[in-house]
Amino acid sequence: MTNDILNTIQRQLTAQGVNLRNKTLVKINPNTLRVSGGGNNIDIKYNKGSDLYDIKVHKINRKDFSVKTCKSDGVYVDSLPNYFNPKIVGRICK
Repeated sequence: MTNDILNTIQRQLTAQGVNLRNKTLVKINPNTLRVSGGGNNIDIKYNKGSDLYDIKVHKINRKDFSVKTCKSDGVYVDSLPNYFNPKIVGRICK
């Protein structure tokens, strides 16, 4: 069951046009997948109760290696690609 949720997240990202090549996928817990690459880490957690996703974007400053975390709850699957677009993430995570 655990891997089913993580595999579903991965399939849904791919179906929405997110290119996962050159990205590192890490299982954080049974309902959360971390996608790393491009200076950001994105935690995608499946919320069973709402059937939506809770997202945490960890922006890493390459100059001083500080990390800023922004959180969005209740994200629909068709909005997931927005979190992989640096311009949109810049507006979401100021």
